[in-house]
Amino acid sequence: MATPHPVSLSKLGERVLRMLNAGKTLVETRATQRDANLAIAEARDEAIVRYVNELRASGEPAMPFDIISEKIVVAENTGNYHKAQLPTRPLSIGGHGSGIFTVILESDPAKEIFPATISHNTMFRGQGALTMEGDPYYTPFEDTLRIYGIEKDNCSLIVQYVQVGEQFGEDEYFAIPPELIDGVVQQAYTMLSPQLGTEDPITDSKNP
Repeated sequence: MATPHPVSLSKLGERVLRMLNAGKTLVETRATQRDANLAIAEARDEAIVRYVNELRASGEPAMPFDIISEKIVVAENTGNYHKAQLPTRPLSIGGHGSGIFTVILESDPAKEIFPATISHNTMFRGQGALTMEGDPYYTPFEDTLRIYGIEKDNCSLIVQYVQVGEQFGEDEYFAIPPELIDGVVQQAYTMLSPQLGTEDPITDSKNP
């Protein structure tokens, strides 16, 4: 069995379990690894959304690499457009599809494919704007991309995006900035504590 990454969903979930089970038996708290993992994933997603929105508000154009997942996907030619299915769902940040940061052709990494809104085709139908001035573009919908303006048949794309927390493997790298980890663990603990009747071991000196 592969060794879990030090910053993985399972490792962070174990930290939450240790906090929940401090001085108690597992039966008494009824907390499971799955409970902790799901709480970590939810707390991480909320923290990432705040983090990215704060960066954008400050005028920071680049996204930190440690929140990004990179996948290579095949875009299949459907006749009117190419369709690419992402293996996991992007996190919605500030609007539809905005968790996707970069889409490029694997055969031409220097050429980026830019996004357009889903309503773009409807708004500009018949006005010569469907190819975004001759350049290919894509519209995102959940975990699917529609790419317009590619002349090739099937092709491979490199897609960089913020993946939702619950869709990480338990033992793989859990994309999160180091400075957010402690806060996410504490938030996951706080989310589970009321359900389990556990008081905060950091703030409550009476916690057994």
